Amino acid sequence: MNAHQEIRKMKTYKHMFAPMLKPDVVARCALDAAEGKLRRKEVIDTFVHFDDTYKLVVACANDPDYKPCEDNTHEIIDGANHKPREIEKPKFCPEQILHHVIIEPFKKVLMDGLYEHVYGCLPPVLKTAKDGKVIKRKFGPHAAIKQLTKWIKCGKKIYVGETDIHHAYGSTNIPILCNKLKRVIKDQDWLRLTFQFLHYNDKTGETYDSNGLVLGHYTSPWFFNFYLKEFDHFVATIDGIKYLRFADNIFIVGTNKRKVHRAMNIIRNYLKNNLCMELNNCTQVYRFEYFDKRTNKVRGRAVNALGAVIHHNRVTLRKSILMRMRRKSLKIKRKYRRTWHDGASMISRIAWVRHTDIYTYYYTKIKPNINIRELKNKVRNHSRMLTPVIEQRRKIIYDGLEKSSRLSA
Repeated sequence: MNAHQEIRKMKTYKHMFAPMLKPDVVARCALDAAEGKLRRKEVIDTFVHFDDTYKLVVACANDPDYKPCEDNTHEIIDGANHKPREIEKPKFCPEQILHHVIIEPFKKVLMDGLYEHVYGCLPPVLKTAKDGKVIKRKFGPHAAIKQLTKWIKCGKKIYVGETDIHHAYGSTNIPILCNKLKRVIKDQDWLRLTFQFLHYNDKTGETYDSNGLVLGHYTSPWFFNFYLKEFDHFVATIDGIKYLRFADNIFIVGTNKRKVHRAMNIIRNYLKNNLCMELNNCTQVYRFEYFDKRTNKVRGRAVNALGAVIHHNRVTLRKSILMRMRRKSLKIKRKYRRTWHDGASMISRIAWVRHTDIYTYYYTKIKPNINIRELKNKVRNHSRMLTPVIEQRRKIIYDGLEKSSRLSA
């Protein structure tokens, strides 16, 4: 049999449901779900009465007629681009805990064979390099910007294609997603519980009360990346281009403009025919910025992506982000009394300075308006003041877990 005639056997996963409902796993998932929510009384009560919590979680997971409570919808304004978005905030117990319980065994399913240049919506993971060293692979915007910069600053004629998926979560086809899950996962109980959260009827093959993945659910980014997993590997094999995806943003880099355009058309057709998705109208292909020695002028366009602007000789920030940083520094300067919130807000913005070449702008336009040492002290003192309260609540949580008959057994 020839190599091209061999059929590669797909790796499947079994025995996911029973291990994920062990008391220690449920406790760990509940702790992950409670991160940043220690002020809520319902969260504290969940751990104080962990035996009742565990009994409820297991009962809901085993109930074939269980319907998650998903009626707590809110409209928010996205801070980055001021877009109105409708998100759903599930109850902590049992919905949020079950979200983490479902994803706990699913992490391995997604990460096994994930395309190496997929970024966004994923936590850092440990990875073994070729030399045997264990390194941390990051999926944030800084890592994506660093990879894009490496590709386009190669000294050659470069063309860049940018696009994004229209209503990525909302346009995710649930029946197609569920069929992909069934091909890989052979645990019927795990599939049945997951389908209940995806509002999918496995007997009829139809969805009910669902318009794609729900914004605000912990499971949505994991299932979205799994939905595009085969698509990522397909695009990566297209001749003449390099491919990177950050969440729903797609970047194509190549030295031949025709091949980049052809790749864009292939991506558009694949998404439409296989995943029932469409690209936004903002799709564009352009020549990357370069210095023309004949005219001594810079021609082409810089890559404006993920908050950064990648030029041929430097990496800066998007103008709107720089203006917001400066306005924030001027607002802090005019204040008679600075707060810890001002310090935290400014320090988080300054993190961009370390990853881009804007120190001159920061030194002349922002730094004179703020006393960074004072702001750091404000944040540090606030953290020290909150530490006893947080430690007290953590002690209550861990005392409740220690008293649990489920975990002690």
